[in-house]
Formats: sequence, C-alpha cells, structure tokens
Amino acid sequence: MPKPGAPACAVRYSIDAVTAPDLVDALTAWHRMAGPDGLFRYNVDGSFADVAGDAQLLKPRSTIALIDAAEPKDWSLLYCGAGFSFVSEHCLVGRRIGDLPSPGMLQATVESYRQLLPEARPAVHRLSGSMQGRDICYDRLWLPIADPAGEVRAFVTVAEMLPVPSESG
Repeated sequence: MPKPGAPACAVRYSIDAVTAPDLVDALTAWHRMAGPDGLFRYNVDGSFADVAGDAQLLKPRSTIALIDAAEPKDWSLLYCGAGFSFVSEHCLVGRRIGDLPSPGMLQATVESYRQLLPEARPAVHRLSGSMQGRDICYDRLWLPIADPAGEVRAFVTVAEMLPVPSESG
C-alpha cells in the first residue's frame, strides 16, 4: 500500500484477486451480459439501457464514460454515482475525464486507460494519490463496452475505497 503523500500511481493487479463485494458483483454482472466472445456490447440503437438499468453493475462509486475523443483526458463522463463526492463537490456528468481536480491522479488515471483500451477486457488497478488535499487509495475495476462491431466505445468503472496507511504504518 502506498505511503501518504507519495506521487499518484495506478498499479494493475490480477482480476482473479478481486475480493471487494461491489467489484465482484459488477464483474459478475459484466460477464453475465457479455457475448460469447467475452465482450459486452451496448444496444444496437446506441443506448446504454442494459448497463444503466443493472443495479448489480452500477454501484455508488461507478462511472460510465464515453470514448468520444482521441485522448483519454477528453473522454466524456456519462454517469457518476453518488459515491464520487470525494472527487469533486460538483457533478462531473457531462464533463471530461480531464476535469478531475487533481493533476497527479488525472495523469495516473489517463495512463491506465491508455493501457487498457487496446486490450478490451476487464481489468483492475489500485490507484493512490492526493485528491483535493487528502490522500486516497482505491481499487478500480474497468469494464469495457463495445459497439456492435466489437470496438470499445465506452466503459464502466467501479471503485472500492481503501484505508490510507498512516505515516507510521
């Protein structure tokens, strides 16, 4: 676990090691909705109704983002659960990932998304750093959503907050 005040980072770990109940529920839902090729595809009409209506998938610390630009920092946030108040006091829906208020956490997040996009499969990272003046640490599950042709066009994230170790711990 990173020490308080350390630079922001995102460290990937095995999806098989996920144990947090919300992350396990979301991963189970994603696999239930995925097609035979292992990809979840949004509706042919372009809607996210299947995702938005699944309480097992969308948790208080979930997001849905649309990949609508070349750079991850420019991707649009379509949904942010109520549990993301630690990120910003303002609603982030309709804003860009680059609007996250912490440059260090933003960079760690963007770099992890760059690595995940071409893989088109679920993954989990432990992110840590400072957000709005306080140290945070959380596990983030990334669940890609493909268009009918199989290209990843959006994704869901689910986060589980973790305790931040003390300076002496």
